Amino acid sequence: MDVANVPPVAVHTGHASRRGSTLQAESLRHNTRRQLTMTRLRFVLLTLSCSLISASAQQPVHELCKPCHSEITADFLNHPHAKAALSCDTCHGESVRHRESGGGTDPDRVAAPDQVPALCGTCHDHPVSHAAASAATLLRQYQSSKHGVFVAERSKVRAPHCATCHGEHGLRAARAIQLSCTRCHQQLPRACSGEPPSQASAVRCANCHAPHLFGLPR
Repeated sequence: MDVANVPPVAVHTGHASRRGSTLQAESLRHNTRRQLTMTRLRFVLLTLSCSLISASAQQPVHELCKPCHSEITADFLNHPHAKAALSCDTCHGESVRHRESGGGTDPDRVAAPDQVPALCGTCHDHPVSHAAASAATLLRQYQSSKHGVFVAERSKVRAPHCATCHGEHGLRAARAIQLSCTRCHQQLPRACSGEPPSQASAVRCANCHAPHLFGLPR
């Protein structure tokens, strides 16, 4: 057969095939580069996330809470709890969702009045030296007092719990504690108008009534 008589279509088909192979190879290289770029980007993002998590883990929890709760944080930093290396998560849990939502969700834990004594008692459940109940612990003394019973029973009668006298995030001054007593005990017996037998406590009532027991005289 004469080469000159070969149909042109055979030549064009070979050229199109080579062009298709070239385009396929370029597409494959493009996809490979794209996948490599995405892999590198994921690695960078993962490294950045780990760095942020690590920095967050090393940062005291109260520093994470401070942007929204600045006054509470300032009070807390002057509290012995802060000096003992406690932080917000001790009472409120990690509360990650609370922080990430900007306060849109509640903290993990917010103790109700009847839950406060047990929460404080986690640390403050040690023996006390008051002669009236030297074998009792601080928590058990409070729980056995009239105040403690009212709080545990969720009574309609107003009664103080730990934070009423000692404060929640900052310590309350003796004068503030004294005012808390007189809010309910407005009519006092004549004996309370005299000088107390002891001046050991800056809270006048506590010079006669043992702290946490209240109903038993010192």
